[in-house]
Amino acid sequence: MLPVILGAILGVVVSWINFRLLLSTAEGVNKSKSVEAYVILRNFIRLILYAAVIIASVMLDQINALATGAGILAVALIYFIKHANSKNNRKENSD
Repeated sequence: MLPVILGAILGVVVSWINFRLLLSTAEGVNKSKSVEAYVILRNFIRLILYAAVIIASVMLDQINALATGAGILAVALIYFIKHANSKNNRKENSD
């Protein structure tokens, strides 16, 4: 049971960090002089973060890989639902 809990927590934390990095990338685009290089570097950092966590969860017996994936998907699903609800609320308020 502990590997499942650790995997889920790791997946949620990494996914949350990923979304925060994505948000800071979007905000930093206006501040950067070389936008293309900035975005590529930030995406590469996010990719390495995901790869490290997925490889670690597959290689280590103390972390359940499926729970890690479920944690990653859970945060993505929460952000998607939150974004979809905010779009629906804007449509209803404009009518």
